[in-house]
Amino acid sequence: MKRPLISVLGLCALLSGCGGAAATSEPASTTTAVEETQQPIMAAGELTPGGTVANFGVHNLTSGFMPDPYTVDVVSGGGIDASTSNAGAGCAGWVTGQPDVIVNFEEMSGFLRFAFRPTADGADGTLVINDGQGNWHCNDDASGLNPVVDLADAPPGQYDIWIGSYNSEDRITGQLLVTELTEVMP
Repeated sequence: MKRPLISVLGLCALLSGCGGAAATSEPASTTTAVEETQQPIMAAGELTPGGTVANFGVHNLTSGFMPDPYTVDVVSGGGIDASTSNAGAGCAGWVTGQPDVIVNFEEMSGFLRFAFRPTADGADGTLVINDGQGNWHCNDDASGLNPVVDLADAPPGQYDIWIGSYNSEDRITGQLLVTELTEVMP
């Protein structure tokens, strides 16, 4: 039986801190080195900003975008506790390692708001955002149970966005809202 690459490398790191290839008695994998490098190996609890793939797509916006708010259908949750991740202790919720949504914003905006609007009343979502300059922003319950992140003078660049569930077992359907209008709330 072949062992998954992640298990072998994880065991190697735990036992000896090795930096080279793990020696096993298992037959060599038929996977090529190119295929293996396309599957990043992540540390437990690490969020990966700066990639090119998101669970619910990559979206390109420019200042003055229409319609405003711009919405993306999403489902929250995942297996990583955002409060213990590289995003920082001020974050909350359970998320995936890969962003749920990537928004590429082409120019500076005087005001930019990200919010999560759950489909069901009483659902408790969270937001974790890595902005165009690599800064982390998190929110839980800014508008009732709905998270909202407001950025004044939002810099251009890639915004990696995670929609979390406050409870680890919850998967909440809803919409991510992106707006330049202060009056738009979830």
